[in-house]
Amino acid sequence: MGWFLLLGLTVLAAGAFALAIAAFRRNAALRTMAVQFGLTFSPAVPMGLQALPFPLFSRGEKQRFRNLLAGRWGGIDLQEFDVAIIENEGRSSSTTWYSCAVTQIPAWCQTLTIGAEHLVERVTGQLLGHNVPFESEQFQRTFSVSCEDARFASAFVDARMMAWLLAHGRGWTFEVAGCWVLCYRKIVHPQELIPLLGTLRGFTDHIPRVVSELYGGGQLPIG
Repeated sequence: MGWFLLLGLTVLAAGAFALAIAAFRRNAALRTMAVQFGLTFSPAVPMGLQALPFPLFSRGEKQRFRNLLAGRWGGIDLQEFDVAIIENEGRSSSTTWYSCAVTQIPAWCQTLTIGAEHLVERVTGQLLGHNVPFESEQFQRTFSVSCEDARFASAFVDARMMAWLLAHGRGWTFEVAGCWVLCYRKIVHPQELIPLLGTLRGFTDHIPRVVSELYGGGQLPIG
């Protein structure tokens, strides 16, 4: 019995050591990336970012945030960081890490989520009320849009936004809440973060002008 216990402790220690090494290497790679692209790096994420009202950040029983990159990239001010969603499943728990990027837009928006249908349903649950239908069958087969205000969702996801999402948004999830926009997917290697930042910028570039006219001041960048 003692040997089994010792073996179990050894396996747990080895696993914890491997996770620590992986975290250290990711931290180092992100620091290097920050220097290369003129961003700042911090291992901690400010509480203000953690408290943003995105549905993803309310998912699970617990959330963990770490590894913040911040600064101006591609003409927009943004923050990129890792988020872990911890969910209890009976006596066990599961942890899923995501790579997230956020920026602000000159509008005050209803909470809205756009992504693959099965993922949107898992993340939003009952938070956003219902999925919004769209006339494009191809878009409907590929994406689900969840929002309490169907009129706002229809204004936000116009034909131009649909075309961009079909061309560039597959595999990503987008959330809008207030003046904040979030783009995320399951965690990626630091060298793969540029596509995340580029996708966030492309999404904000395609937000219809009418959104800022009806729901806020200023002018959104139009690509």
